[in-house]
Amino acid sequence: MSMWSTKRWDITSSTSDRYRLRPPRTLTLTTGDCRPSTGHEGFDVDVTRHFRRPGRTVLDHDEVFHTRYLPTDTVVCR
Repeated sequence: MSMWSTKRWDITSSTSDRYRLRPPRTLTLTTGDCRPSTGHEGFDVDVTRHFRRPGRTVLDHDEVFHTRYLPTDTVVCR
């Protein structure tokens, strides 16, 4: 199968700074199969796609995608 098309857009993207930072929780486990790990903060970020006609510098429109990354827990074994 073949698919043919005409290039309709030149697309670039930009990413916002992280915001709405959320610290990781700390879990203390006492089970024998516990594996310690370092948690990571959660945050929100916006990625914007910028649409231009092929070969043009004038912006036609943007699309913004909001993404939320959840924090991961720090695990302490006892």
